Amino acid sequence: MAVVKELAPERLDRMPGLLDGAVSRLRTLLENAPRSVRRRFVLPLPEDTGQEAVARMLYEQRRMRSDAFGEHASLFVEPAWDLLLDLFLASSEGRVVSVSAASIGACVPATTTLRCIAALRRRELVVTRRHPTDGRMRLVELTREADTMIRRYLSSLRWEPSSVDAAVAPALGRRSS
Repeated sequence: MAVVKELAPERLDRMPGLLDGAVSRLRTLLENAPRSVRRRFVLPLPEDTGQEAVARMLYEQRRMRSDAFGEHASLFVEPAWDLLLDLFLASSEGRVVSVSAASIGACVPATTTLRCIAALRRRELVVTRRHPTDGRMRLVELTREADTMIRRYLSSLRWEPSSVDAAVAPALGRRSS
């Protein structure tokens, strides 16, 4: 309260705008922060819960689950799925992903990432290519088919309560409205 009392009245009129700007800047900083920092916070889904938002929520939930289970987190490792989710998010954000960054995104050792990439390449779900300016670096990205599969899966996760009610009502012995 001492800070508010010291502000000139003309600055108090601008306070709501200043706070909105500060919140916006904090949100931007958090969204661009490294995953290790973002994992400590749960960002609310934007009003548009599109496929990218659903994918981000799934990805962050997986990281939070790993944090919660600590030393037992290895029971839930699905590096190929984590890699696909991370590549999907990177693609939607216009980011390119190196093989080493893919390892960080999937939260697994580099050797595991290389095995997953090889398996995903054999199934034509990802492709790798040389970096355009750094020949030592390899980039990995989803194929169009993998992108389509992920989008189909994410779309299936979105449901309307009325359709769920209609499907469940007969099992409960009720009529759906």
